[in-house]
Amino acid sequence: MTTNHAVQRRIRGFTLVEMMLAAALGALLMIATAQSAGLFATTVAALESDSADDIDRALARIARDVRYAWWADVPSATRLRLADASGDVSEYRLDGTDLLLELPSGETGVLAADVTDVTFEVINSITRYRDGPTQSVYGTLAQCDVPSPDKTYAMGHTGMLGLGLTLAEDAGEGSVTGVNERLVYAVPESLELPIASSAGFSGQVVLTLSPSKAHGDARLKPGAAALGSKPLGLAILPLSTIDLTRVTMSLLGGLWKTAVCHAGVDTNIPVGDLAEHIAHGDIPTCGSEESFDVFSVPTINSNLAFTMPNVQLYPGVGYTLQFTVNGLGSISLVAAKSRSKAWDIVKRKEAGDDVDRLDREFPFVLRGTRVITTTTETAVVASVGLSITSAAGETRSGSSSVYNQVMAPDPWTGVVPGETGATP
Repeated sequence: MTTNHAVQRRIRGFTLVEMMLAAALGALLMIATAQSAGLFATTVAALESDSADDIDRALARIARDVRYAWWADVPSATRLRLADASGDVSEYRLDGTDLLLELPSGETGVLAADVTDVTFEVINSITRYRDGPTQSVYGTLAQCDVPSPDKTYAMGHTGMLGLGLTLAEDAGEGSVTGVNERLVYAVPESLELPIASSAGFSGQVVLTLSPSKAHGDARLKPGAAALGSKPLGLAILPLSTIDLTRVTMSLLGGLWKTAVCHAGVDTNIPVGDLAEHIAHGDIPTCGSEESFDVFSVPTINSNLAFTMPNVQLYPGVGYTLQFTVNGLGSISLVAAKSRSKAWDIVKRKEAGDDVDRLDREFPFVLRGTRVITTTTETAVVASVGLSITSAAGETRSGSSSVYNQVMAPDPWTGVVPGETGATP
């Protein structure tokens, strides 16, 4: 018969001493296994390092540096220069049988020894544009072409004529094919237009440049001061004549009825007063704007000195060129009916009057010195090919792209050699 004590003895577990001994033995086994694995890994790494080829490692190093360079330059087949975003330059070069790497600090080390040949070449390049120094060029600043001017416009000492003008920014193609230069600013020097003195040689015609209200609106900008003015004696202008074919006169009660069609006002004046009225600029008129004017202006353009060295005109900004007369006399200009309804030509009959739109256009050419941009063109390295040959005759070749260049296809972006990360 089995007793309870015998059953309990058969199912009893490990004692505390046994458990402690088993734990100690397990720990020793794990330590031994870990040491063995570490020794194995160290041995494999050492074997791999000993068997690594210097040329392969050098090729991989150069390819990586090319990819992450800010810009690359290949001065010769055995030299490669790479810059980072700060502008610091590292250089790879062959010196004897050593492939050297010179760091920005000036430290130089051997990247691969026993090398018989190294070749760096530009596989692909990208064009970059930059603004170079500005240049000054004499030329046309603004002009108005009138196909068939068939009218004249006369103005006396009480009137004002304003021509609106805006300088274009496009300065035309420069030294780089397909790239138009831009106007930075301009200095007016001369004005060419058909203008004549109607009467009176003691007066002056005054040319004044002022900011206009807006582009295409010759009314003066409120509160803006004139940029400059130039008085010219009427005596330097050719003399206009009265065209009898444009004037109808009839004897009526001892008075000459003079029909001078200009401003739309009927006026009867004695013939003896005609010269005095003309001399003062009071041009009597009748009819409508469609009628012919009284004066005949020589078709030869007058070239007026209009130098204003301290005045700078900027593209896209509206300006008004005003004509006024000081003293006795008046002026006449060749004109044609306006082809638009804009306020680009304005007039004022009397001082203090409101400015009105004038349904005329006048041929003129404003010339002067244009300060324009100069675009430079640079071909930058986009990808580099490289090959290295060892003394044993083994050659390794590869290529790498400069990511900073290929990711910026716009010619005005990216960088060129010499630029740093602060350059757009």
